Amino acid sequence: MKVSSRYVCVTMTAVLFQLVSISWSATECEVSLRSSKTKIVPFEPVGFILTIESHTNDTIKKVSSSWASFRFAKVHEGRHVKWRTYAPFGVHATLSPPTTLAIQPRQTITNSCLMHVGFNGDHVFNESGLFLVQAGTPFGSSNVVTIEVVEPDTIVPAVELISKSRLFMLFDHYSAQNMPTTEESVETLSVALKKLRTMPEAFPYNAWFSVCEYALMGMRTTHSTAKESMQIHHMRYLQAAKELPSPQKETLILAIASAQLEANNIDSARSTYSWLANNTKDVYFSCLARYQLGVLTKTFYNSCTNCAPTSVFSLDDVPAL
Repeated sequence: MKVSSRYVCVTMTAVLFQLVSISWSATECEVSLRSSKTKIVPFEPVGFILTIESHTNDTIKKVSSSWASFRFAKVHEGRHVKWRTYAPFGVHATLSPPTTLAIQPRQTITNSCLMHVGFNGDHVFNESGLFLVQAGTPFGSSNVVTIEVVEPDTIVPAVELISKSRLFMLFDHYSAQNMPTTEESVETLSVALKKLRTMPEAFPYNAWFSVCEYALMGMRTTHSTAKESMQIHHMRYLQAAKELPSPQKETLILAIASAQLEANNIDSARSTYSWLANNTKDVYFSCLARYQLGVLTKTFYNSCTNCAPTSVFSLDDVPAL
């Protein structure tokens, strides 16, 4: 078995967080941030949706290298520590040169970010407590979102296993794809997952098992794998995903759609993204699915020509926050 390292350039967030000091008011431009969840157990990913909404009849222009960047802080004894920039795990694109970013009259710009594993390989929400998350844009900074990480004593053994084995890397297909893998590392993850399955303390993580299994299957896949065989695997995991709660359901379905797209199975990918867009109540995953459908059907309007395909988009039918 040959396991290759795969790197996906994740550019949903900027490498640097800059709160730009500008003159603006809520009546001109409103910047808001919302999370898909506010309470999690350690190591779970959290999706964020950032909106920049114009309330004027004029075009608003700013010069910047990025539409948005994100930062977080752990709260200690009621006070937050120094803010830290969030950049996703893996290979990162360099910031583009400063350019003019424009919001058209009454336009809403939407940016998605999955906060999970940082560029140094450490998980953001790796311990119990309160975390603060904020986004910065050239048009102003967002509100601060609070995420509570809960770790009851009953799940400590499971948390320790997940941490030591780094199974949390499989909770998100972006970090799983970016993981440098070898036969030995994949086997280590497989053994850890099997052990986790047998632990009664792992009950809060039960819904992640199928997500992890699918990620491991992708790591074992070689170019010689028959397309028909992969389609069977995808159908099996799609059926399994529909029985899972959120966000595990959406995480697994998004991973399958991405794999179908990578295999150039466009029709299957379109069908999977369509199902996700029409059946999820999670705003983060809905936005991603609708964006990808727009790209595949070429009806997508990108308001930033310098942005990567998965960064900033504008859709009229994005669910209201």
